[in-house]
Amino acid sequence: MMCSMRHFCGNLALCLVYLAFFPVFLLAQGSQQGQNGASERAILRVSSAPLWIPAPLGTSAETLGRGFDHTLSEFDVSGKRYQVYSGKRDTTEELLYDARCTIINNDLEFRANAQFLGLGSVSVASQEQTRYAVFSVYHIVKTITLNAEGNPQKQADFFALKVHYGWAVHYIVSGASDEFTIAASAELQDIAGVGGNVSATAKKYNLKVELRSQGLQPNSAEFVFAPDKIKEKFSTLDNQPRAIFVELFPLRDVETTSIPWRTRLQSEGRYMIDSLRVELTERTSENQQWDNDGVGGNKPDVYWGMTLISGTGDAPLILGDTLQNTLTFTSSVQRTFQMSSLYTLLVGVYDDDGVDSTYSKVSLFPKKPEWVSQVKPERRFQFIGSGTITQVELLRSTENAWIYFPTLSSPNIRRMAVRLRREP
Repeated sequence: MMCSMRHFCGNLALCLVYLAFFPVFLLAQGSQQGQNGASERAILRVSSAPLWIPAPLGTSAETLGRGFDHTLSEFDVSGKRYQVYSGKRDTTEELLYDARCTIINNDLEFRANAQFLGLGSVSVASQEQTRYAVFSVYHIVKTITLNAEGNPQKQADFFALKVHYGWAVHYIVSGASDEFTIAASAELQDIAGVGGNVSATAKKYNLKVELRSQGLQPNSAEFVFAPDKIKEKFSTLDNQPRAIFVELFPLRDVETTSIPWRTRLQSEGRYMIDSLRVELTERTSENQQWDNDGVGGNKPDVYWGMTLISGTGDAPLILGDTLQNTLTFTSSVQRTFQMSSLYTLLVGVYDDDGVDSTYSKVSLFPKKPEWVSQVKPERRFQFIGSGTITQVELLRSTENAWIYFPTLSSPNIRRMAVRLRREP
C-alpha cells in the first residue's frame, strides 16, 4: 500500500493516497478469521502497473532491459541474469522532489523491498510475525529510460524500464504483527498524506524506526517527510547522484498472496484481559530518583490496581502484586468481562516502597484509595500515574495485540497497554 506526495520545481501538489501501491484484485472471496486472530492469506492478482523498488547498491543503467520473474528474481534457471529487451537509453534531466509511504501488504511488495530491508534470506512467511513499512523522501535529478524495441527476447513477468538517479532518505518502520496493526498502518498513511510525527506513532505502537540514506547525511535527528525539507534537514555527501529507484514494468499479470492483519475486536462477546504492560520513565517528571532506599538501583516498587467501569456504574477491582525495583513490567491479569457492558478501563500505578517523594499528586484514583488501606494497611503508597481507555477505543484495536492506552495522566508513565483475548 503506497501513499505519495509530489513536489515539482518547488510547487507541492496534492498528496495522492492510494489504496494500494499498485492495483490488486482478490481472487479469494473475502477472508476468514484464523484461530490466532489473523485473517487467512488471500490470493491476489496484480494488474499491469509499474513497480518501483529501492535500487540495490551498485545499480546502474546496465540493469535496463533485464527480466524479473514473479518472485522478482533476476536470475534464470541456470543462475544467470537474462536480457528481455534491448534498445536505446534516453536520459531525462529532472527536478523532482517526492515522498512516498509503502505499507508492505503482500508477498510481492515484501520481495520488492526485501534486499533493501536486508531481508534477502528471510522467508515471506515470516511477514506474519513482523510487518514493515518504508517511508521514502527523495530528490530525482535524472531518469534513464530504455526505449524497448521489438518483441521480448525471453519470457519474464517484469523488465527494468527506468533507473532514477538522485538522493534519498528512507525510514524503515517495523514491528511485531500484534503491534503493527491496521490502526498503526492507518496512522502512518495519514502522516504520509497530511504530515505528522512518525516517531510518536512508532512509540505509541512500540514500532522500530531505522534510517537508511542514499548519498545524504542527516543534519538532525528529526524525522522529515516533506519533500521540500530535504535540503534543509539533509546534506549531500557529494555532488554525484546515486541510482535510488528501479522501475519495473509488468509484461503480464502475476499472482501473489496477501499478508494477513490481526482482526478487529467485536462489540459483542466476552473477553479476557490477559495481561498488563507498563513502562515508566527512568526518573520522575521532576528529574528525581524514584527511591531513596538505595535498593535495586533506585527503581520504584510498583503496585497497580485496575477497575472496569460499566455503563451502570459498577467498577470491580483487580489488584496486582508488588513488583520490586522495576521500570518496565508485564503482569498477568486473567480477568473476563463483557465488552458490551464496559464503559472505561482504568489503571492506577503506585510506588509501594512507602518513601516520600515528589511524584505527581494528580490522580483519577484518590491519593490513598480505600482499597489500598484494606489490602495493605501497613504500607504507604505514592501515586505514579494512571491510564484510561474506553470501549470505543478498544473496539478500534485488534485481537491478541497490545492495545496502548491513549490517555495517560502523568509523564512518569511512558507507555501502558493491555492484551485482550476473546473467550469462546
